[in-house]
Amino acid sequence: MNKIIFFVIPLVFLFHNAYADVLIENDQQYIDDDQLLHIVGEITNYSDKPISQIEISATALSNDNHEIETIHTNIPSHTIMPGMKAGFDILFPKNDSKLVNYYELDFNYKIATGKNQVIEITSSEISRDSCFFFPFFLLFFLLFFLGFSSSLLSEETSSDSTG
Repeated sequence: MNKIIFFVIPLVFLFHNAYADVLIENDQQYIDDDQLLHIVGEITNYSDKPISQIEISATALSNDNHEIETIHTNIPSHTIMPGMKAGFDILFPKNDSKLVNYYELDFNYKIATGKNQVIEITSSEISRDSCFFFPFFLLFFLLFFLGFSSSLLSEETSSDSTG
């Protein structure tokens, strides 16, 4: 019994939960004015690492499950950062787009190295603007505030004397 436990416990840690870090979402097909089939969608990076060299394969299938054509394409964006999306549009050049019943998508990618974005300050200069208008603004603000509050006080005293 002890031998089985020592064998089973390491197996549990070998297989972890499988979940998708990179997904194809919002995919759909349409036929344009030239009767060419387009498959469009977004590839979303849910991982915590940037991905690059993304290749998407689209296979068009007929009603009787025969493969019509497979197209391989690369995403125009070179790198998709974590939490970001990139769109794709796969164009099937053949004019037999009406034969396509459904399609299958597959993709491959590689983990990219993170790009360090460093801003280097080469020089700086501190200058002070003239504050010519500040005293006038402060004076205007005080007069307005005092005038407004005194008018409120006079309204309150007049309402108290009439009431």
